[in-house]
Amino acid sequence: MAINSDVQLCNLALGHMGDFGTIESIDTPSEANELIFAKWYDITRQTWLKKVMPNFCVDRATVAANAESDKSDFTNSYPHPSNSLKILGIGQIQDKVNDYTVEGENIYTNRDYSGGLPVRFIKDVTDISKWSPEAIIGFSWFLAEMTAMEVTQNAGIFEAMAAKAKQEMVFVSGVNAQENRPIRISNSRYRQARQSGFPTNYSKK
Repeated sequence: MAINSDVQLCNLALGHMGDFGTIESIDTPSEANELIFAKWYDITRQTWLKKVMPNFCVDRATVAANAESDKSDFTNSYPHPSNSLKILGIGQIQDKVNDYTVEGENIYTNRDYSGGLPVRFIKDVTDISKWSPEAIIGFSWFLAEMTAMEVTQNAGIFEAMAAKAKQEMVFVSGVNAQENRPIRISNSRYRQARQSGFPTNYSKK
């Protein structure tokens, strides 16, 4: 049977833990496990997609500029694309280096994109029927990890779920890497300065 709904995915995660029954709905939860999964499902899905960045949720959009930039050190400001979880890069896909920073809900750059800013990003894909099989399996273990303590009250089960979730995350990331090679180097001196205290120069060989 194909897994193509959030409830089916939740029951897959619940099954990883052992014999703890099944759930019928997380939209209108009434049973204890339904309430647990309703609480954890959305935030866990979004976190997993941001971490793993599976290929099916990589998307592109062109966004119009904000009326003006609210940062004195940037001339242009653009909003995040709708439903985006993580910005991967700006400009044309063949560009090798980008000069931008992401702060709050905006993307700041000194480059001018008069026709709108081309953006690559991770989209929050909520329709499970659009997920790849390995992503469904990998996410089910991560969801099991996040909910295991509340469902089972058993630290041993939680640790087992966490170990398996890590394994599956590595596997899914490996599958993605085989399908798509890195497209660009993102070289934002502003983000580098925040992270390390000074910018770093990258070169592509």
